Amino acid sequence: MIYINGYLALIILLTVPIIALLVYKISNRFRQISKKIQKSMGDVSHISSEVIDGHREVKTFGSQQYEIKRFDKVNQQNRRQRMKILATDAISQPIIQLITVLGLAVVIYQATLPDMIQQITPGGFISFITAMFMILTPLKRLTKINAKIQQGIAAAQSVFGLLDEQAEQDNGPQTISRVKGDIQYKHVGFSYSDNQKTLDDISFHAKPGQTIAFVGHSGSGKTTLVSLLARFYPFTEGNIEIDGVNINQLTLASLRDQIALVNQQVILFNDTIANNIAYGKKEVTNDQIIAAAKAAHAWEFIDRLPNGLATEVGQNGVLLSGGQRQRIAIARALLCDAPILILDEATASLDTEAERHIQSALETLMSQRTTLVIAHRLSTIEKADQIIVMHDGKIIESGTHQQLIKKNQHYAELHRLQFQEKSVDTDLSKAT
Repeated sequence: MIYINGYLALIILLTVPIIALLVYKISNRFRQISKKIQKSMGDVSHISSEVIDGHREVKTFGSQQYEIKRFDKVNQQNRRQRMKILATDAISQPIIQLITVLGLAVVIYQATLPDMIQQITPGGFISFITAMFMILTPLKRLTKINAKIQQGIAAAQSVFGLLDEQAEQDNGPQTISRVKGDIQYKHVGFSYSDNQKTLDDISFHAKPGQTIAFVGHSGSGKTTLVSLLARFYPFTEGNIEIDGVNINQLTLASLRDQIALVNQQVILFNDTIANNIAYGKKEVTNDQIIAAAKAAHAWEFIDRLPNGLATEVGQNGVLLSGGQRQRIAIARALLCDAPILILDEATASLDTEAERHIQSALETLMSQRTTLVIAHRLSTIEKADQIIVMHDGKIIESGTHQQLIKKNQHYAELHRLQFQEKSVDTDLSKAT
């Protein structure tokens, strides 16, 4: 086009900045709407998952219509966003082509002027127009694919945002074999944000084989405190030592090999009971799995199942009761045979009879290991070597059960709230 007639080509080139500006504006709109679509799709998936998981609660409380309206609201929001992106895509292509055609109209008009007729031959004019029409096809393709490109960029931003998250710091140069279990917290502090400390000046010493229990109201920092030991979070103040070694000097694999965890929220994988019990153990025999199941009083229900240890537990153990899932988790910890044991409300999902059996199994396990116990049922920790009472991220008192009862302070108040005065002597006799 420039070779045939530079003046007419310049007229076409004048449309390029206008088209570039439109493409820029449309691209931004595509990207913004694509981000909103991702969010709205997340809301649809989230509400669907909630309703499916909580279908019993929905039916029990008669909330079907409420959930239908809630789902319809987010679904309509998602639909509106998708309509916006379709409308933007449908409008963008004709607008850009219209600008190009307007440029073509100006060229035809200029070509018909007397001065221009003398400068360009009919054949040259037809060649020029043909070249212009050849530009329209790739331009149309470019604007058509722009929507997909912008959607991909919006999705990529979410993916790369996750990939750019800082990974766990495994800078410890030192490995350690089986430890004795001597644990020391020295003026440890931690906060999830800069506004408020979750833990403040935490110090205690757990000697090998001792049981240290943590009690306090919900939100007092008990779970966070024991989570620091496995370096699930990096403590911001003080030091934590195992056998005199700062845990930050240990590799994560070496550190976590020393710890077994039984959590309040039991996580089971969609696999067999045997594989869930042996989770994390590379070489384990069937007899060892059975022995751990028996020690955790789980074998009595496993043996009654049609496939025994080969029974699939379903997603997150949905085919088992809460108490059965808890026993599987305890059997997993028994088989792990780690020198340090963390029990976070390990008997929370058990009935009274099952809890008594499990408690005896746990006592056998705990007698050979350093154990950190988080408990709300104070009857389960009366034999602990040391009970630490926490409040608002601080240790407010510590001692044995008898010592804390005699102090008649925070722990004694918690104890009175759980037990009537007439049952205190009975509970103490059971503990002894």
